Amino acid sequence: MVDLLSPEVISANPFLKGMTVFDFRAWTIRKTAGSGAPAGDGFAPAGGGGQFEWPAGRSFSEFGEVTTPAGMSVDVRYRVVDLAELQRASGDLPPRDRSRAASDEQIAGIARNLDPARLLPSPESASGAPIVGPDMMIESGNGRIAALNRAAEEHPERYQAYVRAIEDAGFQVPEGVSRPALVAERVTDLDADARRRFVRESNTSSIGRMSATEQAGVDADYLTQTAFDGYRPGRGLNSPDNAEFVRRVFAAMPQAERAGLMTADGRLNIDGLRRLRQALFARAFDAQDLLKLLAETEHPAVENMLRMLEDLAPDWAAFRAAVDAGYIRPEFDITDQLMDAVRMIVRARIEPRDGQSVVGALRDKLLQGDMFTTRDPEMVDAVMGVFFRGDLQSPVKGNRSRSPDASAEILTRYMAEAEIAGRADIKDLFAAEAGVTPTVVLREAVQAQDARAPMPSRGDSAVESLEGAAGGQPDIRALDRLDTEDGAQSPALARATDAELRELKDAPEAGPFGLVFRDIRDDPEAAISRLMQAGDGEVPDAVIHPLFDRPIAFVHGKPDIVKASGKTRSGFGLKHIEVDHGPDVLADLPRLIREGSVYDDPKGLHRRYIIDDSDPARVAVVRLNWDDAEKTWIVTSFSDDVGEFADRSQWEAFRVTGLGEERAPSPTGQAKDNAGTPENQSDEIARAIADARAALEADPGLTLRMGEGQDAREVSLADLLDDLDQDDALMRSMTSCSLKGTPK
Repeated sequence: MVDLLSPEVISANPFLKGMTVFDFRAWTIRKTAGSGAPAGDGFAPAGGGGQFEWPAGRSFSEFGEVTTPAGMSVDVRYRVVDLAELQRASGDLPPRDRSRAASDEQIAGIARNLDPARLLPSPESASGAPIVGPDMMIESGNGRIAALNRAAEEHPERYQAYVRAIEDAGFQVPEGVSRPALVAERVTDLDADARRRFVRESNTSSIGRMSATEQAGVDADYLTQTAFDGYRPGRGLNSPDNAEFVRRVFAAMPQAERAGLMTADGRLNIDGLRRLRQALFARAFDAQDLLKLLAETEHPAVENMLRMLEDLAPDWAAFRAAVDAGYIRPEFDITDQLMDAVRMIVRARIEPRDGQSVVGALRDKLLQGDMFTTRDPEMVDAVMGVFFRGDLQSPVKGNRSRSPDASAEILTRYMAEAEIAGRADIKDLFAAEAGVTPTVVLREAVQAQDARAPMPSRGDSAVESLEGAAGGQPDIRALDRLDTEDGAQSPALARATDAELRELKDAPEAGPFGLVFRDIRDDPEAAISRLMQAGDGEVPDAVIHPLFDRPIAFVHGKPDIVKASGKTRSGFGLKHIEVDHGPDVLADLPRLIREGSVYDDPKGLHRRYIIDDSDPARVAVVRLNWDDAEKTWIVTSFSDDVGEFADRSQWEAFRVTGLGEERAPSPTGQAKDNAGTPENQSDEIARAIADARAALEADPGLTLRMGEGQDAREVSLADLLDDLDQDDALMRSMTSCSLKGTPK
């Protein structure tokens, strides 16, 4: 053993270059688990006696061993080098992109709060002194080296504290080194594959990964009230409007966590968006079981419902944050009742039903009486009305599942109304006397959806609407603290109310086609320009035409849509004209409306045709209603390739020559305002088919009982709708755009 550890043997071994005899002997004792030296400590020989003692002035050995989180170990030599000597990892070695905004933020944070103790020797490769290869290329610690360089430039006092810590640990700074850095130089020889493995493993965490549900629960804690103060309902999480909300959420998150969740330019990446959406789901609904179904498993029967909740979660979480902050009364938070209903529907859809329909299974569960946390039957009915039309306690006939979009709109309506009716400051002023309860508000939201009322605007969060009325006037929430004796006649209350009215007046008007632009009147060219630029909305007074009782509206609309089944859903409005009939047809529309002749529909339908006298092939179609209400608007315009409008003699009896003049009688003998007209019958049929499709989406196996007595039979709803689609396709091919029929 003495021969093996002789100075000559040690000095002659190139692998041991730079070692002293004493260092090598200490390293050997540690590697062989000997008792002569504490692992990892340096030493010096005692005065010539051949025994070693450990001086107090040195805490680390020059040599050591580091291990990756996956268990790969290499030997290293600790020494001080100049930061300028080190090379950033390149090629296939770096596992992280340090050019990203999040990484740069992390580096700046490390430099600003540089902790020398965390940059000294460590047995773990992922921490401690950065590790370099024999070629001085950084294998673990690119970020730490970057932080040291930044600290030297921007925080010299922190960097000098680091240099002193190196020296106090017993490492000497060589002469000529201007920016010292302690590194662990790998001395174990590795081939290219082993080196890549070492680098990869050194940059992974030793902490076990959490499931998506567990991670969402942790991330939900970062969704503070301060964060929700910056949230804007109805906007996307990655939209500029919610940039402040995202910034506040991530500011509460540890820097190391957020580094991998952002793009190079500082926006949320796909992983960041997924984590934020799942955290919002956890914060909004407190339903780990449902989040697990959404994030960790696959259940096609309930996926659409859960995705709807995920899309709704940001707004619902902000609504609950306003409740927690005391802005909205707690009884208006109906999350528990809502989740009871969702869980019941989920179980009815994914559990075996022995041939029973979803609605039948739900009826049985409701009869059990213990499925809801609330014992209020009216609230139970109202919550189930979010997802179903009709009374679930009645026979199956007439019970219709709502589409996920319809359910989401009902809940959005509820939030908008609850933010007003449930305000904590006006309970004694209005709500209690009016009997406004969560059940009443929810029922009104359902009724508004069924009546197809315009969606309410929720442009600002509930918190912001309560904080600071326009013009710096106090808002109603502050009145409780004013102790005025004037009550509802308080000047402060009047000013706050006036401020709210001004905000409502300034808010953009919305209608069934989107934003309503009322500043354009009798200017079809400007109307087309505005709508095509906005990509949405309507101009209600686009054209004032002498042969129409009301102004003709232009709507942006949408083009034809080819569904996955290959069937086409017809579009409408300006976008439909541009995409499906050509930009030239759209550009010529103002001229056609001004110069063309106007004809009633020969079949008595609620529409008129404007036909170009000089070119009968050019036609515009004007509908006279929308959702059973009077409305005059351009549905489409096209070039009649078939020539069905060419023979004007068949149309002359239906020509409109002046307001108030007698029109030719309809061939059907029905008045236009009669609910039995083909047009209104068509609308009723369309709504029934839409309801059937929503029910089929909720329960793909739904059947209908047709016939009576011995002739009764069960018919698949899916097959029935397919037959209707085939009939519809045949009709479309016959009528071309569904609007080109000639009088018979």
